[in-house]
Amino acid sequence: MGLTATHPDTLRPLNIISRTTAQRKETLTRLSLGFRVNRAADDPAGLIASSILDSERAGVNAAISNNQRADSLLEVADGALTEEKLGLPPVYVPVAMRVGSAPSRGR
Repeated sequence: MGLTATHPDTLRPLNIISRTTAQRKETLTRLSLGFRVNRAADDPAGLIASSILDSERAGVNAAISNNQRADSLLEVADGALTEEKLGLPPVYVPVAMRVGSAPSRGR
């Protein structure tokens, strides 16, 4: 059941209460979210700038993650090459050197 008020002395305080309730709700929303700009009505240009910065931050974070993954991959490849180098028997080194300096058969 709603309240019906038609007397001006009753309407004025009801309007004041309605406005202060709306302001309190907006203030509590801003405080609870912790952002300076929560919606476009707060600061349209600020919201656009904030959105652009959020996108750039996400891109930088993705680039950092990709760089870390590439670094890990290179470390694994370097370790594998080191193990392969250490695992070669010493006989293969002279053979490889001889293949490069093989005498010609045209004598």
